[in-house]
Amino acid sequence: SRATIVVSGQNGRVRELQFVRSGRLAWRERDAPSVQDPGDAIVRPFVAGRCDGDTLPLHRPVSRAMQAGIAIGAIDPVVGCICGAVPFKGPFAIGHECVAQVVAVGAGVQRIRVGQTVVVPWAVSCGTCPQCRRGLTSKCATTTTRTLAAYGFGPASGPWGGMIADAVRVPFADHMLVPVPTGAPALRIAAAGDNLADAWRSVVPPLSERPGGSVLVVGGGAQSIGLYAAGLAVAHGAGVVDYLDDDPERRRIAESFGARPLATPTSRRRRPRS
Repeated sequence: SRATIVVSGQNGRVRELQFVRSGRLAWRERDAPSVQDPGDAIVRPFVAGRCDGDTLPLHRPVSRAMQAGIAIGAIDPVVGCICGAVPFKGPFAIGHECVAQVVAVGAGVQRIRVGQTVVVPWAVSCGTCPQCRRGLTSKCATTTTRTLAAYGFGPASGPWGGMIADAVRVPFADHMLVPVPTGAPALRIAAAGDNLADAWRSVVPPLSERPGGSVLVVGGGAQSIGLYAAGLAVAHGAGVVDYLDDDPERRRIAESFGARPLATPTSRRRRPRS
């Protein structure tokens, strides 16, 4: 199924795309963000990616099932801290993968300049606390009041809104924003703020410790992350990359990256007889 997008409001304020309920999105207006601290930047997203985690609430009414799962301990309670006591209760601004253009910077920003094209990370972090210095930026001690400070998950993850918007405020801009290399196609790196980075962490550091190692990628649940992981494993010199999935189209894509596609037993049983 496809989500319905409803456009509303044309009075000059910035717009953002909000999740209303499963299967329904709407453009809503809000006050334009402004530079509040010297380290802030204002960016204009122009390419947004759909995270693998977005597909579940967008296309299935999962909130009640998730509430029950959290209550009986079948779902990690951290999910409740991120998405709220009632997970995915709309309306809230969605989107946490984007490529954007910098349109304003605070007086304290030194590395980022107006006009640059940048990737915006999904989790909001300061870059200087002990957790950030260890690389655990989603556990930032400065920005998190509960479990996570992030774009696109609703008020339980902070007041940051979503990235599918006319303008977004980014704090700690010198740390947060990643300039896009000249010539890099924005469409190809739209997921760099989340899914692409997850895939990189999964395969590239281990391969640097075991050059030529074998990699098995089990695709399906996280549809794009598995494909990114397969492509990165091939690009970073894995001896063999096996990609297991029940979806023939994703297996075809993985094979085009140089991975060896493997069908799951279930998908083989569903294959029509000749």
